Amino acid sequence: MFFLMAGYLTVTARERRNTRQYLFSRFVRLYPVYWILLVMLLIMGSKITLVEFLLNMTMLQHFLRSKIHIMNGGVWMMPMMLAFFTLIAITGVKFCSKSKNTPLIVILIIMSLALITSYIRFKTGRRFPTAFFLLTAVAFIGMYYYEMTHDGTITSFNFICTLVLFELLFVISVYLSYCKPLAGASNPVAYIIAYNAGFLIFFIASKLKFSFSPLNKIGDISYVMFLSHGHFLSFMGKFFPLKGLNYSSCINFLITFTVVVIFSYLVTHFIEKPIVKFGKQFEKKLA
Repeated sequence: MFFLMAGYLTVTARERRNTRQYLFSRFVRLYPVYWILLVMLLIMGSKITLVEFLLNMTMLQHFLRSKIHIMNGGVWMMPMMLAFFTLIAITGVKFCSKSKNTPLIVILIIMSLALITSYIRFKTGRRFPTAFFLLTAVAFIGMYYYEMTHDGTITSFNFICTLVLFELLFVISVYLSYCKPLAGASNPVAYIIAYNAGFLIFFIASKLKFSFSPLNKIGDISYVMFLSHGHFLSFMGKFFPLKGLNYSSCINFLITFTVVVIFSYLVTHFIEKPIVKFGKQFEKKLA
């Protein structure tokens, strides 16, 4: 759903900006608060060399995960997001309207790469990044859904055909990638259900124009929650071990979730939003 929404929302974000403005806006949204949270982890006692810290700052550290210490495991998906944003910055979002078959061709290319990667993973037993292509394709589907529902540059028929093509190659890729058990790898059936549940919820919520204020508030702080929750929970587990208090798992969840929400709200309100506001002022100079 994160990648669906990213693709869906990037259409208007890209249309309002030239290439430099768009790339700068994505940079301001993603990197400064991430760097600040890395520094917080460093202060909290993360043992890491200067070179490893600098590599972690790139968000590309998972490409070197066998050689360096990764400070924030949650950013494993960010290289996919960066690749998608960079591609959209170069091509724009209207390239899909040049031909009615463009969405099909783009998804076919991306999913063919996923298929090749998953086959190599199947034959070698090594963790080749199938998800890189799967989630990039999902982001494009989110973008195509916006184009279909708002601009009409993609017909419903073409969108459905694109979605069917994705599903066919997706199932094959997932089976090849996850049928052999690897440590931490998902069950293929669970993987397929998770993706399609995300599609279903997203399409239904969009169709019904669903809005719920508490969820909207969570959405406002979701990026900081995404970046910080794992390490923040580890910090709490180290210094405030809730399990030792013999609470139920539900109570533990409510306590930790509440603390993470409060932390994320403070960081969003006092750090992220001022940075984004300042970035918008500079962005205008790039017009």
